[in-house]
Amino acid sequence: MLLERIDPPAIVLADNLKSFISRQIKLHSRGSYSHAMWLRASGKVVSQDWKLSEKFLSEYLVPYYRLKFFHKPELQLTGKAAEIEACLDKMLSQTHRYDWLGVAGHLLGCRGMQLGGRWYCTEAVWEPFVEVLHFAPLHPTPQELNWMLPELGWSVAAIVDPRLEATEN
Repeated sequence: MLLERIDPPAIVLADNLKSFISRQIKLHSRGSYSHAMWLRASGKVVSQDWKLSEKFLSEYLVPYYRLKFFHKPELQLTGKAAEIEACLDKMLSQTHRYDWLGVAGHLLGCRGMQLGGRWYCTEAVWEPFVEVLHFAPLHPTPQELNWMLPELGWSVAAIVDPRLEATEN
């Protein structure tokens, strides 16, 4: 499926295959992905790195990134897509730095250990679930999102994996 055909907003799980930190996140979470972000209607992503920001998706469409796109077409039909986009705009208008204490809390098994007003990537992805879709606040890992999203009715719209593409050639 072509990426242009994915109905945003969509959730993107990512993994930098060259990154030591990505390997450590996957090892800790026993998962396949180390990062999560929102794909917007503009074709950009909202990503919580050192600070929450909007980036071009093309920054992640490089040979050492794996990407998995989840979408839920019903969001367009119910008007929730526009509400999520507005929530993302609101989040971007605030200064949200990276939540290092929250990451330490994950490592120590104390997920409630947080710095107020700060997020790590999956918390930023989960925020519209809380604000728009009225889910309880969570502090998920990328792997937990990978498990939970299908259970919540989100389907895989595309997978970009340079390792698979290399075997197809």
